[in-house]
Amino acid sequence: MAHCTVSEVQSWLQASKIKLDNVESDLETSAVNIVFGQLAGLYVTTGWLDDTNTPSIVQTILCMLLASWIYRRAYAENIETDLSYPQWLEDEANMLIQMIAGGTIDIPGATQVSSNITSIDGWPLNLTGSSQQTDAAGNNVGWNAYSEDIKFRVGDLF
Repeated sequence: MAHCTVSEVQSWLQASKIKLDNVESDLETSAVNIVFGQLAGLYVTTGWLDDTNTPSIVQTILCMLLASWIYRRAYAENIETDLSYPQWLEDEANMLIQMIAGGTIDIPGATQVSSNITSIDGWPLNLTGSSQQTDAAGNNVGWNAYSEDIKFRVGDLF
């Protein structure tokens, strides 16, 4: 199932240099795996099956990656070709992924992955860790949570 149409990928390519007839499914699958793999921890991507239900910003990123790869492959044997444009496309696509991951860009309408932490039991406290502390040399220095080896407590200020 195609996440990018030929015209969407072609819009990132100069028509006088590269004219696409189709988008290779293997190449698109690679782009989808890379992008979805980075976004799956933040958004529920299971419903993004094709170009009709994949968010537009994600489609844009996929098309940019595909266009950069297609351009590089088309001119791979010509060492005199300036490859700054495909590099720029790939860098921009990766920057967009990082902005989404960092929370700078939101994907409107996409379902975010919810946290499964339902209580504070998963958070550290002064008693977190071993009840028997040792110093750097391995010598036993205490048996309680407030031994002399503890350098930091949850409520301490730096």
